[in-house]
Amino acid sequence: MRGIFKWFTQDDSCARLSWFVDQFDEEMFDGVDKLLLLFLRYCADLDIPAYPKYFSVFMETEGKRSIRKYGVRLPMMENFNYSDPVALEEAYQVISAQAHTVFEDYCQEGLEDRTFKVDAKAYIDRHLNEKIQSAISESFVSLSAGGSPEDVADELIYTLDRVRAVFDSNSLAKLDFLEGRKTSTSNKKETMRKLFDTGIPCVDGDSGGMFSKQVWAFSGSPGSGKTRVAACYWAYPAMIAGLDVLFDELELSSVEVENMLIAHHIIQLFGGEIKIPDSEMNRGNLSAEQWKYYNAAKFDLFDSGRWGKITIRTDDLVVENFKKDTYSFLRRNRNTQLWIIDYAGLAKSVPIGKYAGRKDKYEVITELYEGAKDIAKTADIGVLVLNQFGKEGCEASLAGKRIMPGHVQGGQIIERHADYDIAMCMTEEQENASMRTFSTIKKRSAKGFQFVPFVIDAAVTILRQINQAFTA
Repeated sequence: MRGIFKWFTQDDSCARLSWFVDQFDEEMFDGVDKLLLLFLRYCADLDIPAYPKYFSVFMETEGKRSIRKYGVRLPMMENFNYSDPVALEEAYQVISAQAHTVFEDYCQEGLEDRTFKVDAKAYIDRHLNEKIQSAISESFVSLSAGGSPEDVADELIYTLDRVRAVFDSNSLAKLDFLEGRKTSTSNKKETMRKLFDTGIPCVDGDSGGMFSKQVWAFSGSPGSGKTRVAACYWAYPAMIAGLDVLFDELELSSVEVENMLIAHHIIQLFGGEIKIPDSEMNRGNLSAEQWKYYNAAKFDLFDSGRWGKITIRTDDLVVENFKKDTYSFLRRNRNTQLWIIDYAGLAKSVPIGKYAGRKDKYEVITELYEGAKDIAKTADIGVLVLNQFGKEGCEASLAGKRIMPGHVQGGQIIERHADYDIAMCMTEEQENASMRTFSTIKKRSAKGFQFVPFVIDAAVTILRQINQAFTA
């Protein structure tokens, strides 16, 4: 803790404190340093700076319980039995006195001409080096004592992977974002903000629209139109509301997504009198008059400054570094309020380090949703993640049956991390009739709905809800 602890005792914003306790857990600390981390976590939960006056309160109210629960010990206490009240009380008195001394000592560190980010980077590098050396030394001892080479190798790889994940300098991207948004001091305490209505009556009536800090999931069969619906009923209304959008498109080209938006905007801009399918735009098969409408709508939507802007990224989304990249983007583009990922099953794993293994599909989707939720809460934005039905989901959709959590790629992990989950289905007859049905798979603070029918004009992505009773 030395060299970094004092920063937390005088930071009124608590941003650095929140970053530190989120990044590091008690298993990485021993003795008094472990207790000090528990104190920092206590302060972060209460949204207060780690002032010295609060440490005495923490020790009086939480100290003894924390020492027992987390096994905080000094070097001479290995044999103390914390189940014995007398031994626990003796340990508490000794550890408490030592902790107050160390706290005061750490607070003597001078911060003149120092920068927290530089100190944090040095702290990460120093501890990463120490933990790696310790892990290798312990492995050598185990081998020398006759331990199984396979078991020792497995344990070493596990330890190194975990140490690298915790002491990761890429985590400083989140710190950059937290410190950049000075008004966002306690993400856990802030209320959600209404961002926009989708324009889909059953969805808006049930959910109240899209809010910040939420992760929504939108699932469907291959080729059912997930991308165009996401573009025209999430990205488009966000832009019209003056919000910027980040669109990670992992399947189509950026031009294809742009043309979906332009075809949809032409309908809105010219009152439905002009209809130019985005498929014709993609092929460049437009008449001279159509080109005029196309260019007018394109300029109005993307270049006039009247609406929010959209950034479409078509590079691979790699789960090992997507959080760092996205935090960096959001820090530079503060008006970005909606992030769309199309789609979760196309995210990739590219191992970092010699011993890192490639994650399987379930692990990739798990990490994607966990990271998206963290970003949504920290950056105070809305996130929409598209998903593809698995085999059972496709069969259920064709049979007109209800979609269950296990029917979607990623399975139950989506239900654990998504705040609202919508399935778009179609039987063969409905597909032939240009119809879709919308149902909720998961709803938080909403009633949900099932099999709400729509007619879709896929050429320009216009949805018309047939049964208007499903609006509230």
